[in-house]
Formats: sequence, C-alpha cells, structure tokens
Amino acid sequence: MTQDHETQGPVVVYVMGYGRSGSTLLDTILNNHPSVTSVGEVANLPDWVSREHPCACGALLESCTFWGPVLDRYRRAMGSEALEELERCQTRVERAPLYRRSDAVSQRYGELTNALFHAIRKVSGSTVIVDSSKSSRRAIGRPYALTAHAGLDLRPIFLRRDGRGVMWSGMRGAGSPEWESSRLPRSLIGLRTLLAWVYTNRRCERVIRGLSHSALPLWYEDLVSDTEAQLRRLGAFLDLDLSGVAQRIGRGEALAVAHNVSGNRLRYQRQVRIQPDREWESHLPMLHRWAYRLAPYRRPAPRSEGSTEGWKGPSSRHPAGSSS
Repeated sequence: MTQDHETQGPVVVYVMGYGRSGSTLLDTILNNHPSVTSVGEVANLPDWVSREHPCACGALLESCTFWGPVLDRYRRAMGSEALEELERCQTRVERAPLYRRSDAVSQRYGELTNALFHAIRKVSGSTVIVDSSKSSRRAIGRPYALTAHAGLDLRPIFLRRDGRGVMWSGMRGAGSPEWESSRLPRSLIGLRTLLAWVYTNRRCERVIRGLSHSALPLWYEDLVSDTEAQLRRLGAFLDLDLSGVAQRIGRGEALAVAHNVSGNRLRYQRQVRIQPDREWESHLPMLHRWAYRLAPYRRPAPRSEGSTEGWKGPSSRHPAGSSS
C-alpha cells in the first residue's frame, strides 16, 4: 500500500461477522505480513484494561511491551481518562447499525478512535492494522462508525462459517475463556448460538449496504481448505502481496500470534498452524442439524465469491445452498 508512513493514518482491515468463525485465525494469518499488525478486538480494549485481562502475550495490557507504549501515547494525546471516555462513546455510537447523526458524541468518538489507531500505527510501525472486533450487539455498527465518524480508511472483510460448525463451537465452549460463563444445557447453547448466528449475519448485511465501499466475503471453510487461493483474493482486496505467508502455510510452518486483545483462546498459543476444524461433522447432534436446515440463513449459492471484488450485500434472499 502506498502511503506516507509519517503523516497518513493506517489502513484498517476490519473483520466483521459472528464470533466462532475463525477471526483469530484470519488476523494471525494477516499479522504475518511485514506491513501488517493485528491487534485483536480493539472494541474491547477499554473493558480489557479496566478488568485487567491479559494480552495474548500473557502480560497485563498496561505492562505489555506493545500495549503499554500504545496506551501511554494515547493518554498523552487525548487525556488520562481517554479510554473511559471512548467506552462511553462506543456504547452510544457502535450499538446502532448505522449511526448517522453528526452530534457531539459522534464527533468525540471519531477523535478518540482516530487517535487510538494512530497510536497503534506509530508504536507498531505498520501501515495496516487488523481489527477483528466482529459484529456483536454492542459493536454491530463499528464498521460504519470507523469510516463515517473516525474517518479511517477501512477495508471490511465479512467472515462467515458454516452455521453447524458455529453451533458446535458454542456447545463445546471453544471460544474466548473470558466471556464464557453460560450455565445453559449444551443443547440450548447450540440453538441459541444458531439464532445469534442468523441474526448477526443478517445485521451485517444491512451494515454493508450502508457502507460507502464494498466488503470482501470470506468463508472459514474456504480459508482453511484452499488457503492459497483465498490469500490471493485477500491480497488483491487489501493491495498486499500475501504469497510469502501462503508459502509458509504451505510448508506447514507455525505463524506468530500478535499482541491481540480478546478473541479465541487460540491466541494464547503464541504460534499456530492452519488446521481445519471439522469436528462438528461427527459430533453435532441430529436435532441441531435439523435446526440448521430450518434456519432462514445459509451460505449463498456459488456465484462471484471466488472473485477479488467486494460485495455490497444481497439484493434479495439467497437460496439455501447446503444440507446436513
């Protein structure tokens, strides 16, 4: 990407979609390009600092060799209470899919958010920052807010995974250890996860239609089964040469995990290899397979998703594309 490293803001690659869909794996892949730094779920940074949750490196964020300098630079620029103020602004602005109002809150949100990404860029030395905050209820409108109010150069990736794999991930508890506290029976967790998956993907499509630019559709199953081809698509969309990363993955090399905030427990391994997770195929109960077949959301029928062009969301309902 051709940018003046000292004066221009970073390009922000935003991973949107439901959790349990491979975002930690995706941002780890991108992080291994020399121009890219992945920082995990930046939307959770204020909460992570206040609750004293650790960075992926194991250190508390305030004492982390990466986040410590970022936070110090950020507070010197925006004030000692900048993170607390940012969290209040996020609650107001990012919960709405498309917060179009130009008011004092959105203006301050933009200033605080822009300054944070500039601090991350300055400390990391990278021109491209990966934010995998995804699309939870409290961050559904974050992609729109980052462009409309923070003025960032955003490259959204709409990451999805087969709903059956997402259900099984929820049932087995294979997510962030900091968030998992449900005491529901596993069968109910699976059904609740499916409903949330449908709801979130539909909301993401609405957000994408409201953006001034396209999002790149990407499926977890394609990423892990045909990694080289998908990295070519990603590279074309992001204007990055990811062939070196693809070659490392092809040789079976481990990839370094960055100083991620929040995300899958995979981040604590510090080094990961690309391994498809298809455990649901042999473990998901028949009840949940039938529930998936009845769900009003499936993977779209194959069309232009193999291209490098972005996507502005469906103009009509997609046909069901798969069965149990």
